[in-house]
Amino acid sequence: MPTLDHLLIPARDRCAAAERLAAILDVPWSAQAAVGPFSAVYVSDNLTVDFDEVAPGADVPLQHYAFRVSDAELVRWFRFDFTGEPVYGKTLPHPAPRQLAPDAA
Repeated sequence: MPTLDHLLIPARDRCAAAERLAAILDVPWSAQAAVGPFSAVYVSDNLTVDFDEVAPGADVPLQHYAFRVSDAELVRWFRFDFTGEPVYGKTLPHPAPRQLAPDAA
């Protein structure tokens, strides 16, 4: 069965984007990937998320990426907002509230 190896995501600041995602996922990252002009986030042994910097003034296309996580991981993830800063009680923008298992917090 095929396995997803990497994703290439456009960003205004590839290093900042990689550092932010790595902090949220609590995984390592590199400002310069081994191949290409990318900043890499090493999600697992099998998956790398590579950020590519878009040209100044260029549009960044809207994209969607989803990770399947446990309730405990979700609670830990949402202690950050999309700037990478801890939110500690802030309401995150989401169209519908999520229910977590009672032991997740």
